[in-house]
Amino acid sequence: MSTALKLMTVEEFLPWAEGKEGRWELHDGVPVMMTPERSLHAETKAEAYVALREAIRFKGLPCRVYPDGMAIRVDASGRIGCLQPSRPPTLSRSTTPSS
Repeated sequence: MSTALKLMTVEEFLPWAEGKEGRWELHDGVPVMMTPERSLHAETKAEAYVALREAIRFKGLPCRVYPDGMAIRVDASGRIGCLQPSRPPTLSRSTTPSS
């Protein structure tokens, strides 16, 4: 009898995670529940968002900063790919020009 776990793709994970309670991430094809966010972490995340947003504005860079609610795809080299709405919140950045 095999008890092998079927690994999930990003396309399978995103709709699966959308209906789940709590915060989830996909790690090497396996859904992993994240610990609940604490208030100090939320405050630190907000400070990082504001600092990054202001630095991008000051430099006039064609980037957007998203404080929460975005899922990101990162390839093996660390490049950021497709962004799409999701839960749980994640601080992320995009080098996609603003519309």
